Amino acid sequence: MQLTRVRVTRDSVAMGDDTNAPHLMFLELLGDPTIEIAVRNVLECPYLATIQGGEATWLVVADGTVHAVVAQQWEAPRWITGRDVRAPAEIHFRYLRQEDPEAVLAQQLVDAVSPEDVTVTISRPHVRGLLITCRLGEREKDVHGELLVTGDHEWSIIKSTLVDHWTRPPADPMSNTEARVLVTAVVQRLKDEGIRVRWD
Repeated sequence: MQLTRVRVTRDSVAMGDDTNAPHLMFLELLGDPTIEIAVRNVLECPYLATIQGGEATWLVVADGTVHAVVAQQWEAPRWITGRDVRAPAEIHFRYLRQEDPEAVLAQQLVDAVSPEDVTVTISRPHVRGLLITCRLGEREKDVHGELLVTGDHEWSIIKSTLVDHWTRPPADPMSNTEARVLVTAVVQRLKDEGIRVRWD
């Protein structure tokens, strides 16, 4: 069976770590592996540097696209693109220091949405919260995000954001561009208030 060779690099996490930059490693994987298999092999090595405090955050980047967020405190990566795409020839792990991985993931999911190929549904379910569902173009799976809100303060922030950015009557459908602006505004407003954003 043929081997697939994947070139792996990562950012340095400290000045002393720079001596081995770009931390080149090659994976040799059997058959026609997916990017998920390649990333899993990297994480099992272990290859990524760990930091004191145990909360390093990384982006999985290939061909200029962010595919996943990896956090030292998470058991597994959280995917932005399809995890079943073919493993690329090169994968780079971009170090984001100790940024909140949940907030990073939320922003990356928003950034991955282009106005031309997304349908966004925004609703308030019977429990207090804001549900955002995105279908990304021709990809097989939807990306579901839920902003979990438990207090009046958080919900008031969301409502004020809706008022600021959703000027048309609720019965009128939003354009894709308007929806993207709204989602971005909600996530950023909560982040500015120090409220954690969780995406499932």
